[in-house]
Amino acid sequence: MANKIAAKKTRRLFGKKGSKSERLKAESGIVKRESKKRLTDYGERFKAKQDCKKIYGLTEKSFKKYFDFAQKSSANTEDMFLILIEKRLDNTVFATGFFKTRAMARQVVSHGHVLVNGRKLDIPSAQVKIGEVITLKITEKLQKKLEDEFKMDKKEIKSADHVYFEPSKMEAKILRDPDVTPMKELVNTRLIVEYYSR
Repeated sequence: MANKIAAKKTRRLFGKKGSKSERLKAESGIVKRESKKRLTDYGERFKAKQDCKKIYGLTEKSFKKYFDFAQKSSANTEDMFLILIEKRLDNTVFATGFFKTRAMARQVVSHGHVLVNGRKLDIPSAQVKIGEVITLKITEKLQKKLEDEFKMDKKEIKSADHVYFEPSKMEAKILRDPDVTPMKELVNTRLIVEYYSR
């Protein structure tokens, strides 16, 4: 009987849930922190691949296609892999600096507002070549619809080094292959190569 009374007093004092030691630790401010689990080697490689896919908005099928092509080339696999992705028409349009996101540039290409060497091309995955001229045909209706997405002040437009963009003509010329060094600071291409080479 005495033990039951003591147990009731303990419950009133420390609450019903958890062991006495856990409740004492909680009351004294000693809280056990959950340890953050470290990713396995496979997990790190998978995450690197997924992060890169997310940046470029690519499906697994097209992502793997670029890797396979890069791996078969005589150039450095990591560099060639990113160069192939950056030379897509949608990413080249994004490189003009006129659009805030790659998704917006892709949408403009898909809707047929881009000409390559004077011909309409609405395939975002199409590969551009050095010397080609890209013209943006932004209609007044489209501009109004997407005005929040456009960089309206053309003086502030800064294009990538491999693209020369003339805002007054809305034309861009491909000068060279893109420099992927900045992207390699965001994307761990080594882990991506390891993922597909496992």
